[in-house]
Amino acid sequence: MIGHRVVLGVMLTMVAAGCGSNDLVAGPRTDPPPPVPLPTRMTSLTIQPEVDTIPVNTGRQFTAFATWSDGASGSSPVEWTTDGGSISDNGYYVAGSIPGAYSVFAKGQDGVTAIASVVVSALTGSLVADATPTEGTVIGVDTTFTIKARLHYKVSGSGPAYLSASATFLYWFDRYHLRSTLITLPGASGDTTVVLSAKIPARFKGVTLTVDYVLRGGGIELARSIVKYPVR
Repeated sequence: MIGHRVVLGVMLTMVAAGCGSNDLVAGPRTDPPPPVPLPTRMTSLTIQPEVDTIPVNTGRQFTAFATWSDGASGSSPVEWTTDGGSISDNGYYVAGSIPGAYSVFAKGQDGVTAIASVVVSALTGSLVADATPTEGTVIGVDTTFTIKARLHYKVSGSGPAYLSASATFLYWFDRYHLRSTLITLPGASGDTTVVLSAKIPARFKGVTLTVDYVLRGGGIELARSIVKYPVR
């Protein structure tokens, strides 16, 4: 009787072991499908410049910068509109003939919007520089150069006007200012003379000297005249 129990126990153990081995036989392994990436969306939008002042009937370039949900950022095409003047599809704004404060609107993806302000000033101006030596004349290093310019200016509108003159050059990535001056103009139109003198050290041979004459009024640039000289 005891022998039968042992045999029966062994048989049950074998059956159990056999069932277990069948359970361990696995089929081909399949990985779960990758997650579906969420679509990238625009999260914010800004306009540069955000605030600006320009004369009537002149233009200014506006640029829209966006940030996306994946952390990327940069300039972005948008839909441009304005409540005064006109603006092109690429963001170039042209002021009308009526002074005042206006807004520039940009609408990007996913309904994200931004607003910039532009003040249109009644002041306008023109500027012509007759410089001696004339543009393109070579200036030598380690010698004192003198540039004399007779400036013909005209300002339309009320308020004081100013004329600035500066001599600069770019060396690698640094801009060097040699001379600058600021003149308050006595009337709405006329002539004035500006003289700039300086010396360029020999190590800067090969640069281009830029003399920049700027007419300003009402806190904005009205006109500009630039004269350039190679340095040898």
